[in-house]
Amino acid sequence: MVVHIGSYNFSTTDSSLSSSILSTDASTLRDPPAPQSPGGLSRAGHTVVAVCLGFILVAGILSNLLVLLIFAKFRSLWTPINLILLNISLSDILVCAFGTPFSFAASLHGRWLIGEEGCKWYGFANSLFGIVSLVSLSALSYERYTTVLHSTEVDVSDFRKAWFCIRRLLALLSPLDRATIPGLE
Repeated sequence: MVVHIGSYNFSTTDSSLSSSILSTDASTLRDPPAPQSPGGLSRAGHTVVAVCLGFILVAGILSNLLVLLIFAKFRSLWTPINLILLNISLSDILVCAFGTPFSFAASLHGRWLIGEEGCKWYGFANSLFGIVSLVSLSALSYERYTTVLHSTEVDVSDFRKAWFCIRRLLALLSPLDRATIPGLE
């Protein structure tokens, strides 16, 4: 059997495949539409979500890359508090790189594409980077709070608070490393 798709010819010698399964109609070669669940989105709904996720993906990566480039170019910005902002930007770009593309692709196709293991990775990555952002925002909020309370004692070059926040973050993530990486005990 020979199937003609555009300028490509595909052939098989397996006679058990009927010609009704393999069709030359281009519309049947696409993924079938997702079955409509009672509370699910329509095709138009999936398209709207895909457009929003695509915008978030592009805007998130570009804006956070801009932040990273500015930090790399101007070393005077490397203050303890700005390092926490850098950490937030880095975790946001990682969410855009490891989380949003899966949701975007699923919305384009109207169904989840990467199976159960991909779902676990998606949940893990978004949770991890989300927790990093939340802890960093909490540290930044605490630092702003103490600065407002003790505004006469501010020392921009004091890295103690930033290192304290980084150690707290690593302490929070250390059980996660032991649980997810085999052989670590």
